[in-house]
Amino acid sequence: MTGSVAAIQEAPAALPKKARAPKRQAMILDWCTGCGGVPVCRIYCKFDALQLVDDPDNYPFKRMTVNRVRCVGCGACISSGPDGLVLTGCPWNAIRLVPVENNPHSDSEKEETRGADQPAV
Repeated sequence: MTGSVAAIQEAPAALPKKARAPKRQAMILDWCTGCGGVPVCRIYCKFDALQLVDDPDNYPFKRMTVNRVRCVGCGACISSGPDGLVLTGCPWNAIRLVPVENNPHSDSEKEETRGADQPAV
């Protein structure tokens, strides 16, 4: 029975079932700090679409990436409480939801977004 428990613990999380393709997806902006290694946005993402990875340009720092397959564009990762009074996501306002057709990475094989050339919405 210990073998089955180990298999369950090692199994990856199931991908979210999408009834339709999302119209918008998260985009991480350059000023993302990764919250010092404990990203707040990742806590609020119900689909495990946000990952903290090593930043090869700024070692030993890390950066957030968005998994395009998992992101459904729900907006749980952004800070958008009523009148800005309630923190519900990114404390630095470094995440934007952009239309999929305007996202420069939506058609690429990359699963991350980050860069100054990306439009802010």
